Amino acid sequence: MPQAINFNQKMKRIEYENVKDCEREYLKALGFLDENEEFTNSYNKLNNNWKIIRENKDFPFLISLPKEIKNLLICSYEKLVDYFLELYKEKGSDDKNLKKLFDDNKFSYDCYKNFIADFFTKNADKLKIHSCFYCDAAYTGVFSTDEEVRRTFDVDHFFPKSEYPMFSLSLYNFVPSCQVCNSRVKG
Repeated sequence: MPQAINFNQKMKRIEYENVKDCEREYLKALGFLDENEEFTNSYNKLNNNWKIIRENKDFPFLISLPKEIKNLLICSYEKLVDYFLELYKEKGSDDKNLKKLFDDNKFSYDCYKNFIADFFTKNADKLKIHSCFYCDAAYTGVFSTDEEVRRTFDVDHFFPKSEYPMFSLSLYNFVPSCQVCNSRVKG
């Protein structure tokens, strides 16, 4: 049985200044939208892989997820919770083979983690990332050196990517956190 997630956990909400702009910038950061806001070849490949994943007979519960991957990548947190609750009832515990299905079809956080980290680094001020969203005690933010811009936070998955790889790229599944909460406290 998958580990239960406490939705009443005391944590700050991420404040997205302009949700539509943020979602558009996220899709651009992943290389899925071009400057003219047309979907790119990368998006079309991922969307085709998504269709293969979604229709996999070994995991029939995936068919309840959106037909187009964009609708999962930028769906609201509340919608992610709805999907989670639906999947939680049917999913079972075959996390290893489920994750392999996603990895084999290039739908993996590892394929996009640098783009995602860059997105959160570039948008830290817009997203008001100033302290850990779990403990609200540790300072998090961005600072510049002569060579680069660096962040002092990790980008954690609220729904664990190992158990719920279908949410591993969803914008509203990411939680900026301090390294202590992300590595020692979670779970």
